[in-house]
Amino acid sequence: MQKIYLVDGMSIVFRAYHALSKSGLTAPNGEPSGAVYGFINILTSLLEKENPEKIIVAFDRKEPTFRHEKYHLYKANRLAFPEDLVPQLKRIKEFLNIAKIPQVELPRYEADDIIGTLSKKASENGYEVICITSDKDFYQLVNEKVKLYKPSRTKRNEFDIVSFNEVFNKFGVEPDKVIDVLAILGDTSDNIPGVKGVGEKTAIPLIQKYQTLENLYEHLDEIDKKAVKSKLEDNKENAFLSKDLVTIDTNAPIEIDFENIKIEKPNYAELNDFFNTMGFRTIKQKWLSKASASNISEFDHIENKGTDKLKDMEKSYHLIDDIDKLDKLIEDLNNSKLLSVDLETSSLDRQNCEIVGISLSFQEDTAYYIAVFEKPKTKERKFEFEPDGQGSLFSANPEIKQTNDNEEMQFKSIPLDIALNKLRPYFEGNHIDKCGQNIKFDAFILKRHNI
Repeated sequence: MQKIYLVDGMSIVFRAYHALSKSGLTAPNGEPSGAVYGFINILTSLLEKENPEKIIVAFDRKEPTFRHEKYHLYKANRLAFPEDLVPQLKRIKEFLNIAKIPQVELPRYEADDIIGTLSKKASENGYEVICITSDKDFYQLVNEKVKLYKPSRTKRNEFDIVSFNEVFNKFGVEPDKVIDVLAILGDTSDNIPGVKGVGEKTAIPLIQKYQTLENLYEHLDEIDKKAVKSKLEDNKENAFLSKDLVTIDTNAPIEIDFENIKIEKPNYAELNDFFNTMGFRTIKQKWLSKASASNISEFDHIENKGTDKLKDMEKSYHLIDDIDKLDKLIEDLNNSKLLSVDLETSSLDRQNCEIVGISLSFQEDTAYYIAVFEKPKTKERKFEFEPDGQGSLFSANPEIKQTNDNEEMQFKSIPLDIALNKLRPYFEGNHIDKCGQNIKFDAFILKRHNI
């Protein structure tokens, strides 16, 4: 079954904005760039992992929607659109244009309604639909052909998949009954009133029993708890208004030929200029490597503007497997102001994994791998490396030395405690800045070793 990916643009924009709001990330020209970086990073991760052929990004518009016409206080308690996000949203849309990723918006309708309508039409035309969003309102769209990808809160650049079972586990009802639960609960972020004083523990069992808000009110006399019954009676108008407000419109006036929706070849020269303007070096390499891999002639023009192919760059890698080499490395480290750190571990189990190597870099195009070991407990020591990158760049080759009584593992490497003690002043000191990929993991492991 062919897939189509529908991205809730504003949901991802705000997620990226708040995640990096304290980063102070700016482009070389001084303009804020955290939300732009976060959005492109999430979208790039999706493209790398899923390799979609068909994708659409939907955005809200700034004018009022049909929900404001129904309820003038809809979203009235929200803060004004952040000033520093205005230029970033323009940059995000500029990126999508250059990358040739289709985007759509519709007057009087939210991105939710655009995606709801497109998901309905696409699934009716035989597509499997993936909605990328952090918005819980989308749970109501889930069915056998529609699922959600939520950017993970715990795994960087990963997505949590929401299908029928996940919806049921969260709300206790089928996806098409989610709107009835939300109608009772309301939503403070959108200023949707709901039934005041009734929370999940009461709302979910009510909808489980009566299935719909309408049926619940038809059987209001059956409710034993007087307080709950009274709250429902007093807030009946708000409950039905809330159901209207939380219901995603799947019949918005939008027509799209799904056969013609596809990702086209980006303008790599313009992408190069865009990433240079924004100062996004790592993401630029990811995107421009596609041009190089495809032998696109356009890439030759990009190279002339200063982008080198990785194979043409001179790199210097050093294996540190004895104390003398480590001492020499530390001498060079003394004059550095920035240290990039990455631990190689025996697994991704933060509580029990062992450190088997320490990767360091403190000058461009040069890196060091320190092979370390803790005293082996058995004659054979296996290193199990996870498939997502922990521990595959170098490996310390063990040798077995025969003795009279047993066999012992002999490593051409450095005892871990010695290596860590020599590096401690640089890991802990404020005189040198530290950076790294997934560095929270490494910091946790080092903390286990009292660093």
